Amino acid sequence: MGWSSIGNIFDPRDHPRSPYLASHAANPVAIQIGGDRYRIFYSGRDKFNRSSVGGFDFDLAELKVTDIFFEPFAIFGPPGSYYSHGIGLGCSYIARGRIFLLFMGWHVPSLAGHWRGEIGKIELQPNLLTMRVSEGGPMLGIGPENPISVSYPWTIHNPQGGIQMWYGSTLTWDAGNGEMVHTLQRSDSDDGVSWTKTASFIPPQLGSMQAFSRPTVIQDSEGHQEMYFSFRGKPPGKYKIGYAVSRDFGDSWSVNPAAVTFDSPLGEWESEMQEYPFVFSHEGQQFMLYNGNGYGATGVGLAIHR
Repeated sequence: MGWSSIGNIFDPRDHPRSPYLASHAANPVAIQIGGDRYRIFYSGRDKFNRSSVGGFDFDLAELKVTDIFFEPFAIFGPPGSYYSHGIGLGCSYIARGRIFLLFMGWHVPSLAGHWRGEIGKIELQPNLLTMRVSEGGPMLGIGPENPISVSYPWTIHNPQGGIQMWYGSTLTWDAGNGEMVHTLQRSDSDDGVSWTKTASFIPPQLGSMQAFSRPTVIQDSEGHQEMYFSFRGKPPGKYKIGYAVSRDFGDSWSVNPAAVTFDSPLGEWESEMQEYPFVFSHEGQQFMLYNGNGYGATGVGLAIHR
């Protein structure tokens, strides 16, 4: 079985919106709002490339957008905060009846400094119309175990107990070939508050798969896990979508070195790259939201697992 893309379902260039959402619709996250309808949140940008949270509603049965929100749900943080330059969405999860979005907070310490990512949390109200960034610092920041930058979290409940969080961690900005080494790491938690890093991770392959981004993980009751993610090799590499599988609850992984391909022609909007997958199940069918050219500049696509 492969993936078939039905094409671009939301192009931000076609919909004038708030100055906070002047361009891009990156890192889509889908939350069911009833029946076949989903609210799809994304990271849009202002003219200074600072990202905020936008959204639109989509009907999976009709395969059409039913509503567009022209104002942001949440905006980047104040100067000096860990998300002062943007909110890059990762995933959603429910804990104790409360709905959360996890995100990568972008921060540029100075004009001469390199950007840094840390992981934060947004709480959504049950109507999925109001959200608030949790107070205090990041949920998972830089430190001895992740000294440079962390990115795009994905959480999943382990059938054996507890919560797994997969996220990106930068090892170096340049591996000697002009490209960073950014691996996918795992941390575990009993309560979703305190996290312990494990030895489980997706190893880089210099020159071919060394810059990973935005993991999305699905699993069955037997402990089999499938992961989709973005990856790049050495410059001038463009993002592709990769795949890995685990049969021991995420402790070890078999990585497919080839990119995920679709059994449908590429559209012009995705002719250069495909990235930032978000895989979810609906009515026994797997769907993938993803981005194309320009890191979300051309909008959101939808693919179906056949």
